[in-house]
Amino acid sequence: MESEQQLVNLDALINFSASLTETYDIEFILNAALLSIMGKLKIVRACVLMPDDVGHLSIMLVKGKLPQDTIKSNSGLSNSEIKKIENLLNQFGIKYYLPIIYQNQTLAILCLGQKLTGERINKEEERYLSLIASITANALQNAINHQSLLKEKLLVEERSQLLTTLFEISRDFSNLMSREEILKMLSFHLMGQLMISRFAVLILKEKDTFYSIFNRFNSDQNLKIQCRLELFNKVRFVDNIQCDYETISKLKELGAEIIAPMMIQNQIKGLLIVGKKLAGGDFTSQNISFIEAIASIAMMSLENERLFKEEIDKKLLEREVKLALEIQRNLLPGKMPSCENFDIYGATYPSRYVGGDYFDFIKLSDGRLFVAIADVSGKGVPASLIMASVQAVLKILTQLPISLIEIVNRLNRLIYENTTADKFVTFFCCIIDDKNRTIEYVNAGHNPPILLRHNFEIERLRKGGLIMGFMDNPPDYEKETIKLELADIILLYTDGVSEAMNQDDIEFGEDRIINIMKMNKDQSSEQLLMALLDSVKNFSGEKQFDDITAVVIKSI
Repeated sequence: MESEQQLVNLDALINFSASLTETYDIEFILNAALLSIMGKLKIVRACVLMPDDVGHLSIMLVKGKLPQDTIKSNSGLSNSEIKKIENLLNQFGIKYYLPIIYQNQTLAILCLGQKLTGERINKEEERYLSLIASITANALQNAINHQSLLKEKLLVEERSQLLTTLFEISRDFSNLMSREEILKMLSFHLMGQLMISRFAVLILKEKDTFYSIFNRFNSDQNLKIQCRLELFNKVRFVDNIQCDYETISKLKELGAEIIAPMMIQNQIKGLLIVGKKLAGGDFTSQNISFIEAIASIAMMSLENERLFKEEIDKKLLEREVKLALEIQRNLLPGKMPSCENFDIYGATYPSRYVGGDYFDFIKLSDGRLFVAIADVSGKGVPASLIMASVQAVLKILTQLPISLIEIVNRLNRLIYENTTADKFVTFFCCIIDDKNRTIEYVNAGHNPPILLRHNFEIERLRKGGLIMGFMDNPPDYEKETIKLELADIILLYTDGVSEAMNQDDIEFGEDRIINIMKMNKDQSSEQLLMALLDSVKNFSGEKQFDDITAVVIKSI
């Protein structure tokens, strides 16, 4: 009874427990447990086996002559593995095994040699070992929990630091508006955060094909990778990419380690290829997260730069087109002609900023009035340039002592020689004799102007020939002279009026044109034309696909 009291000393155990609970040093706890046992039981040889994160056992502490590197399990805490280790340790004098268990989980195994006396461990000593194991298990679990909390805290701090860093990086990138600055900033942060100097940025330009816009590997600047997009849907090490052999070989030859997708709204827009760290070492999970985030941040900046550049180009183009519109408007008649026996008014509305429709009033040297309307094939700037050429040439031709047919022939030759085969011009021109109320005209493939007689009869001015620019020497053009009576009205118009469509793809048509002419027969030429154009706009709504031009000639 006396020996038992000497072995199991409650005060000593309380002090031992208190000393263990005051520390979170796992090695100190296990070392204290071993020394206490070895001192009490007079054992000179002992060690500790501990499982790692995946459950493999290995020696942590050694007291006495024992191997430190030869004992390690390969498949965790299975009975067969433990038995194998026991057999090995038995060869070095280990006789007893004291598992440190907390809630059915083995935290460590204390391996003890034989007592100096050679006696076996008795029941009281077993009781003592059980108490030490229980105290050690609680202290060890507390230490493990504390270390786990520290790891979690460190992980949270690392993530917080990563978020802060990425926020600052994102702010840095947001102020950059040139590709050179963005790539320079990317290089700076890869070097600063990961000590990486070799990387490349590739942009998706075709289906499954990426082309480099920046390459700091020791290779040709024009790097190209062709591989299925889904293979790059997350950060991957080059060794884990299931791409073709040629691509993998090329990447390994470069020294590439990691490929990260550069994404915008979950769509892959490019690739960030990263090389090895200058200091060596593996990439951690935090490194991978950083690479993944900075790749998309850089891609967002590159996309913003592209859109900003496009917007600038668009603004420049709009400004140039507006200037072209101003020039075109200056080429059109600034004011309507004044005649004694005719009320004349014309207007044009381009479908875009500038158009290919044209009308003009030119006073001839003999006092007569030259009126023209034309429609250049196509729309926009190309058509407007041809229209400007037609206008400039007409200004010259109408001042020459040549016939109306000769004017048309010369203009046709000029258009044919200076435009491509897909460009042509429909053209109608006439000379108004104000004194005699006559009109001499030639129609070169244009919509036949509508003549509404004062008695509501309808005629169409068709006499002429082919469209201009189609043939070098077309069949001879014909002309016709008509006499107008009081209140007769002629409407010259382009196909943008008659072929205007509504939301149901129904054309405005000539019948509506004629009805509007009849309804507004007693109005001025300007009021009639405005009524027509308003009707066309209301009919087509926002669906104006062609230029709209019309001229009203009313005998008064």
